Amino acid sequence: MDTHNAGVGVGFGEEAVDGGEDDSVGDLWADATLLDEQAWERVKSNDPTLTCLEVRWEGVDGGGGIDWENEGACLGANTHVKKLLLQDELVSFIHFDVGTKLAFDHFLDGITQNRTIEHVAIRSPDLGSGILSCRGGLRPFFDDKSNLRSLELRDNDRPGVSDPWSGLVGILFAMDKQSLERVYFESDYVSDETWGKVVEGLSLHQNLRVLSIEASNPGGSKNTLCAVKELLQSPICKLKELYLTSKGGFDSKGGELLAQGLAKQNTIRKLKLEGNKHIGAEGWASIGTSLQSKPMQLKELHLGGNLFDGKAMVSLGGALDQCTSLETLELPKSQFSGVKDDSWKAFWKLLTNTSSTLRKLDLYSDLIETSHIDDIGMTHLGRALSGNKTVTELNLCQNKSASSVGWRGLFTALHNPHTALQYLRMYGTNIDDRGIAALAEGLSNSSTARCLVVSHSDQVSPIGWQRFFQRWRNANSVLEEIHLHKTCINDSGVNAMVDCFAISGKVLKTLGLSNNDSITKAGWRAVCRLLQRDGCMLERLDIERDAYVEGTASIFANALVGNSHLQSFSVALNGDGVPATEWTLLSSSLCDRTSIETIYSSNHTLEHLLDPDDRDDDDEMVYESDLPYDLLVLLQLNRDHTKAEAARQKILRYHMQSDDGVNVDAFVRMELGTLPHAIAWAGRDSAGFPVLFGLVQSLPSLFESNATGKAAGAKRKRPE
Repeated sequence: MDTHNAGVGVGFGEEAVDGGEDDSVGDLWADATLLDEQAWERVKSNDPTLTCLEVRWEGVDGGGGIDWENEGACLGANTHVKKLLLQDELVSFIHFDVGTKLAFDHFLDGITQNRTIEHVAIRSPDLGSGILSCRGGLRPFFDDKSNLRSLELRDNDRPGVSDPWSGLVGILFAMDKQSLERVYFESDYVSDETWGKVVEGLSLHQNLRVLSIEASNPGGSKNTLCAVKELLQSPICKLKELYLTSKGGFDSKGGELLAQGLAKQNTIRKLKLEGNKHIGAEGWASIGTSLQSKPMQLKELHLGGNLFDGKAMVSLGGALDQCTSLETLELPKSQFSGVKDDSWKAFWKLLTNTSSTLRKLDLYSDLIETSHIDDIGMTHLGRALSGNKTVTELNLCQNKSASSVGWRGLFTALHNPHTALQYLRMYGTNIDDRGIAALAEGLSNSSTARCLVVSHSDQVSPIGWQRFFQRWRNANSVLEEIHLHKTCINDSGVNAMVDCFAISGKVLKTLGLSNNDSITKAGWRAVCRLLQRDGCMLERLDIERDAYVEGTASIFANALVGNSHLQSFSVALNGDGVPATEWTLLSSSLCDRTSIETIYSSNHTLEHLLDPDDRDDDDEMVYESDLPYDLLVLLQLNRDHTKAEAARQKILRYHMQSDDGVNVDAFVRMELGTLPHAIAWAGRDSAGFPVLFGLVQSLPSLFESNATGKAAGAKRKRPE
């Protein structure tokens, strides 16, 4: 797993609400139940456990066993479904036949009678000409009796549809003004004029807390921003989160309009202005001034995909220096043009303010762009961080404008024992041997660094990695994660790494070494030494590569036997290319069936042989089908139970039972004093009932109340 995407900016509709209520769009639909024949039965019975429903319209013509024309009424009468997601990327009303349109029409008529649904999301490429035009479509959801709290309309139009959201304007003006709290809109084809009217309608909603608009306005954004300004200046505005992503970009006048609204607003806690490469120095100066004009308690500021020159950086730096409530600052995929020494120094001044509460700084770059943070910017950043006691996360991934001079300047921050920096992510940069050596020196002095991502660093040579680990010596290191995916590290570097971790990796829990093609079996044997070392705390190990090297899994089989911490071991991408004999060896490390003792001493902590965070649903299907069933069972036993109980379950399954039932011989060979305890141990819960039942059938005399120990012993002839 290439762990480098954390902190890469805020995605559309992924933000939490009110700071305490975790009602993001992503979280809202995480527990969605897909509407199928079985789910319909639950809808009909008004199942109280069914609260979140996803409807995919692609099945309307095929039916899928569902009577779409009538079942909408069942959902309309349901009193427990609170969240409804309608989506289908394949819907196109111009291709619907008359019967299909009628079915959809009746379905909507039914569900819109529901008054308990609070959250609605519609993700369809045809909202304008389809859903809102079908007999009024979803209009009943928005009348004065609506309980609607959040509305998401996303990917809801297509090229060629004239003003596809014009019908939405009247709805927003007509609906209840008290209930709506969150709105997430995304469209590439809605006009600026219509956007302005949509925002105007939203300004009447007194409890609106979150507004997110992602649009493409090649003709300009004047109407949109005028309406946003009026919304922010409204005395009833209680907006806490505002997200504006413009693929066409705002100009300087747009920036001034937005600034005028922000200047009158002090409830905003999260602000996102993304994709605006034409605001210019004057626009950013206006926005910067607005952030200082009132005591706005801004917590998060996202300025991704923008263009900043020197004047803009000075203006923003001065504003943010006064914004001491700010905890997250993100400038992902932004370009810095003509930013010189004084401008960088002025911008990073915000990090030297002793009243600052900034925790996260995201400066992730885009591979396509070239104007990233240069040596001067990195050096000033390092100096500012040296005295900073609050910033814990720094993301510099794919910054390719800095040389070793800039990286050395940055890593001076790690020399200060008071620096709070814990998470340093810098995959895909141009860091070289000199830069990585400076990082080693910094880590040798750091007592706070917990996570290091230096993947895709192809400018660091094999000898550079070897020297990096030879120079990094820190007995006080608290590093828990290190990711070195797709680098030039070789066997010598791995050996140096293992030696280094004896001192500097005592609390290391995650090690990522995937797609390092220069590491051979000799290097993996060195990693095995790490796993076998007393006190090894490693929980996740990733060594997978695109083309599996035969014999790799076998090397780790013995190392896993005595390891009691490793939970995830990614040995091969989707399990491809691993011979059956190697899976058998890994299976034996989880359960050596030779005796009770060997089973007990097997590995009972390993839960995954693929990284559980590196698979989607399709990968999971490949994973389940490709790994041997017996191995999957053992992994599941480890996942579901404590180490002690996993060992017991394996002994019950693989030693006390056989293909024919109970393994009588396992009990016959026991000492008389041990036998009663073994029987009680096996039968203490339902997992051991099959063993107990089989034993009663096979040796009933053991359980006769009048049987004496001597009689029982007589019937149990001990093998010579």
